[in-house]
Amino acid sequence: MNNIFLQRILKYLIENTKIGRYEKLPYIDFHYDGYIIVPIGSGFRFDVYNKSRQPDGDFTMEWWGEMKDVYSLKNEEVIPLLDEYNNFLWELVEKINSEKDIKGKINESKKVNKKISLSPNETELMYDAYKQMGIDDEWAEYDLSELLKWLNNLPETIILYRLIYVDEERDIDKEELGAHYSHIKKDLLHNHHSRGSIYSNSEMGENALLLTVKIKKDQIDIFNTLHNNILYPHEQEITLKNKGKGSELIDVSEL
Repeated sequence: MNNIFLQRILKYLIENTKIGRYEKLPYIDFHYDGYIIVPIGSGFRFDVYNKSRQPDGDFTMEWWGEMKDVYSLKNEEVIPLLDEYNNFLWELVEKINSEKDIKGKINESKKVNKKISLSPNETELMYDAYKQMGIDDEWAEYDLSELLKWLNNLPETIILYRLIYVDEERDIDKEELGAHYSHIKKDLLHNHHSRGSIYSNSEMGENALLLTVKIKKDQIDIFNTLHNNILYPHEQEITLKNKGKGSELIDVSEL
């Protein structure tokens, strides 16, 4: 994100984001680990439970209003700023979850796989993306419902693939394996071969490597996965939170 004004907004938001802690009560089995207060509006609140953010309200709508009304940002500036700030929020979620003194014992029977859905404001943002692509409302409604169905039907543990370019395998950042993946290896390789990009990335690194990783479904960045599939439907991309941190690298192969 090269825009200096956006960087200043991001810096302000990060510096003024607050973490709260809950004490474990012995008579309560279901326990939230902590909470995050975001400096928009009167202070937007996320409760954190089992590496997930539970928003108290419609975060996307609050964010959109704040960025437009307070900072006078354009539409094309709001989403990349949200993407960067979301990465920071997921780092906080990991931090809260890893702190043993604030982490309550989780009752496995209380874990529920929540169905993926969109708020009205998030849906409107998706329809704006369809309009950018010149797609009519009827097809947009059908395609968005199919994308949501696809995400909801993904298993809880998923194998994903990513193509990177490095000089040496030791150059791979194994802490942050990256955000952008495909769950269909054949299609990923076909897209890169057909566009010739697999042969033309010497500036990024001499060797093309295929990474195979294992993730949990809750590591998927739902908003950006949907948005990227609308703008780039041929890529069938799955976008991960927090630059892929927490993904398990299970194979590296040279192409």
